[in-house]
Amino acid sequence: MHLTTQNVISEKYIRLSELKATDNKILYKFEFSDNLKNYFLTNNFEVEYDVSIKNVEDSILSIPALSFMIPIAWPTGADIYLEKIDKTYFESIHKIGSILKKWYPKFPFSTKIYSKKLIRNTFKNKEYALLFSGGVDSLSSYIRHKERKPILISVNGFRLPLPEYENYKKLEAWLGNFVKMENLDTHFIKTNYAENIKRQLLTKEYRNWFMIIATYSPILLGLCAPLTAISKIGTIFIASSHTSDFQYEGFHPLIDNQIRWGDIKVIHDGYELSRLEKIKCYLKNYPKYHRYLRACSNSRYLEYNCGNCEKCLRTITSLILEDQDPKEYNFKIGNDVIEKIENILVHISTRMYFHNFFYWKDVKKHIPEHIDDDKLYNSKRLFESLRKIDFPDPTRYEEEKKLDNFIVRIMKKYYYFISYFGIYHSFKLILRHIFMSIKGLKQGHEQICNNCGSSNPTYRGYCTNCNTQFPVNDSRVKN
Repeated sequence: MHLTTQNVISEKYIRLSELKATDNKILYKFEFSDNLKNYFLTNNFEVEYDVSIKNVEDSILSIPALSFMIPIAWPTGADIYLEKIDKTYFESIHKIGSILKKWYPKFPFSTKIYSKKLIRNTFKNKEYALLFSGGVDSLSSYIRHKERKPILISVNGFRLPLPEYENYKKLEAWLGNFVKMENLDTHFIKTNYAENIKRQLLTKEYRNWFMIIATYSPILLGLCAPLTAISKIGTIFIASSHTSDFQYEGFHPLIDNQIRWGDIKVIHDGYELSRLEKIKCYLKNYPKYHRYLRACSNSRYLEYNCGNCEKCLRTITSLILEDQDPKEYNFKIGNDVIEKIENILVHISTRMYFHNFFYWKDVKKHIPEHIDDDKLYNSKRLFESLRKIDFPDPTRYEEEKKLDNFIVRIMKKYYYFISYFGIYHSFKLILRHIFMSIKGLKQGHEQICNNCGSSNPTYRGYCTNCNTQFPVNDSRVKN
């Protein structure tokens, strides 16, 4: 990390060439070296707030820009050029990079941040804020700190593209009803970040890193910085997603608690509790909040939780285990809900994205020895089956992923031939079976994407190869 006035540009770089604040919007224009341009769809990024930020100091307005680019710069080794940046944030990024370098030794972490000015900012704010999505984690954190009357911050567009205008208004109305009931203040932040990066390419090249680090804390918290300059927010809570049992760290107190700017501090909250424990210790004891739970991964459903996606079904399983009726938690489900859960476990228990193994293992760990015959939704058989599932460890999962990528490279050479005879999928499965047998890996199940035909796992209902959404109960699931 460097402070410099030099104009020499590195061979691999990201440069913030323009920053413009117009009332409640910040417009960023970046320049990328040729070897990085392929990761971006445009060089224009926007952030929109629900209050005016045009008088905020440029060193604070630059924080979202740096938070956008540092997760891409670290694994690629690119340098970043800025005019101004907050000194405390500059120093915190250096500390975070030092920690992550130990966790991800394969990446260079040679990034230097060149800034002409480092500005020391002080706000002396005393109030609290909570990043709030309405999921199990953030709703539990709200219950833990409700006496502090935290300002709720909703951030959209940093991981998945912004919902359509009508759906976004529904989201505002939903949160508006919650804050009105609790007599709270709230802020909405929107960005086009997710629309402007090539998510599938970054995921393919930096899979674990990009899905755990680059889409969570650095961006989410960086977007809040301008708000703290015009509000009374002095401390921001960010709810934990994992516990110390999770092997692949990123969304972690050692990272989040280092993120600071000015005299603003961040607290990673609830790390000692798993999601099932949060339901048990907090959510089930506060019935008035049940209808506000938003656990769904599918952004099309904002008035209720769809009850079909993997995250919904996993949350439903946790609720039923704790003798809670999912219908009271805003889930749209029918009498076939147990069948759907069993189906998703049968077909993708060995092929889902690896951090989901952690959540399902947590549910499995809390299944009691004795299960009542009259368990909600006749779920006794489900929990007895779940208890017997041996979820694979992430190491084996990554070996299988490398094998799949190797097979795809082989098949590209003979694509037209095998496509002509209509044997693409069969040929791929045969190759996979042969190579897995040679490597001593247990043959799992395949879920085929309707759009690109790949047998990749899904992430939040999207194919990790082509980013196309497809249903869990795909008719072309192959055993």
